[in-house]
Amino acid sequence: MPYGCTHDPLTDRELDDKFVECMTVPGVAWDGTELLARPRNLEHWTNVREVLA
Repeated sequence: MPYGCTHDPLTDRELDDKFVECMTVPGVAWDGTELLARPRNLEHWTNVREVLA
């Protein structure tokens, strides 16, 4: 699995689409309950917010 990811079977099924989308965005990690942006810089943060919006 990508860096920073854990598998939570209780939420994976419900949030699978967002999980997959999250994993395609560099700098974003999955903590089992929420999508957490871990940006490398401010520009990247803006890009991540636009993608996840």
